[in-house]
Amino acid sequence: MKRTRFTLAALCVAGFCAALFVPATAQGAFALKPGAEGFAVTVKGAGVVSGAPGEAGAGEHPDSLGVKLSLKQAGEYSDGDLRDLSVALPPGFLVNPTAVEECTTALFHTPRSSPYEASASGESCPLASQVGALTVHSGAGGDTVRTFGLFDLAAPYGAPGAFGASPYGIPIVLVPHIREADAGLTLGLEGLSQGVDIQTLEFDVWGTPWEYAHDSERGNCLNETNPAAYHGELSNYPPKPGEQVRLGTCSVGTPSYFEEHEHSYLTLPTTPCGAALSFSASATSWQGGEAAAEAEASDGSGHTTTLRECRTHLTVPKVQLTSERAASGTGLVFNLYVNSGGGILNPKGIARPAIRNALVTLPEGLTINPSLGSGLGVCSEADFAREAVGTAPGAGCPAISKIGTVEVQEMLGLPEPLHGAVFLAKPYANPFHTLIALYMVARNPRRGIFVRSQGTLIPDPKTGALVATFDELPRILYTHFTLTLREGQRAALVSPLTCGHYTTDVALASWAAPESFNHDSTSYFPISQSASGGP
Repeated sequence: MKRTRFTLAALCVAGFCAALFVPATAQGAFALKPGAEGFAVTVKGAGVVSGAPGEAGAGEHPDSLGVKLSLKQAGEYSDGDLRDLSVALPPGFLVNPTAVEECTTALFHTPRSSPYEASASGESCPLASQVGALTVHSGAGGDTVRTFGLFDLAAPYGAPGAFGASPYGIPIVLVPHIREADAGLTLGLEGLSQGVDIQTLEFDVWGTPWEYAHDSERGNCLNETNPAAYHGELSNYPPKPGEQVRLGTCSVGTPSYFEEHEHSYLTLPTTPCGAALSFSASATSWQGGEAAAEAEASDGSGHTTTLRECRTHLTVPKVQLTSERAASGTGLVFNLYVNSGGGILNPKGIARPAIRNALVTLPEGLTINPSLGSGLGVCSEADFAREAVGTAPGAGCPAISKIGTVEVQEMLGLPEPLHGAVFLAKPYANPFHTLIALYMVARNPRRGIFVRSQGTLIPDPKTGALVATFDELPRILYTHFTLTLREGQRAALVSPLTCGHYTTDVALASWAAPESFNHDSTSYFPISQSASGGP
């Protein structure tokens, strides 16, 4: 039995579009075309690290990310209308949402004044907010292939960012979400209008959107009907010796502006070395069909993109007490500076892998404060399991089990820090079956970011020195991680009895090399006052 369906062709008059429905017959099941014809990914300009094609340096910044999906056709039309789409990026492949100017919702929905034709594509966004181009082969365009600008948009609540285009006035918005399983990003498109009648969808995201090389595809310089045609003047940046800089019609700004705002929109994973960049896609149709595919990225020349030269050198952490008084209750601050040199956003920088495990051996004489347990509660494994991105305070681990705080700065390059807490786990009824175990959570509900970790604080049986172990620290790239244990009358620790300089040994292992601990890190703190605060 044949199924009758309807597709939409756009009839635009004076900037307004009316829907013209045309009946068509579709047969077969909704699916992507087989192989690379149905789903393909390219990662260009990632940097050739060894002279071999396709080899890209881990943590570098590529020129572009290209994704193409083609639906299986039944005669003239696809077997179903695309409704939802998700593209899973490899763990650690970042889209840095604050690297460019954001286009407002109002401007995104405002038709553009085009030198080519009346347009409802919504390209009234600022030039500095464009992050790429989107190409569609659709029924809405009269079965034609057209290219439109792709813009950085305001992130919806619960997501770190968003980018999209508006072909024929119909929004196509991709929203990244963080997978808790592996901290990777998945780009999601939900509820796409049937009016587009997608046959092929292709988007090209620029690694450094401000570069003058993109001027011919930016703003009104992009001829939607003929992308090869360029409207405007190209910049001559960088100029030849003795030559004045001439900005193109669609350049974002002056060279000084470019250098000041030189941020990368894309960052390659920092791990694993020697592995190809693998992507997956899944789609559903309005008619109820489902489709899925996997692909390894290529460099655009037929060579598989493979990560090389993973950085395993780690920065030196810093451990300090909150008091310099001897034999007194004290808190402790543990700092990790991972990407403070700008590797996440700097196009010329290289992102360092996040720390996975930390082994901190505190000096002899620094002990657990017996007063810590006075009136203190504990967090059970069930309490900890209830912690999530939107969990209200006390709905997971009880507030009376809190013994410290956590802060993570510039995760994903975002300006807002993550805030969280350290909780005392229930003795022995914890994953380590130890007397003292710690749970850590940090979240940013606005951006949909949630991280958790757990660790132990165990005295060395020979020396009595406390050894703190933290496993599975946040995998998402960040610049600075701080864990602070409580100070005051119910401080977590008691400082050594005598004055002097004390050494803390720290061993770290990164997500790039989780089995290889770096034992060369030491941190020092002084005890210089008596318990009363005198000399």
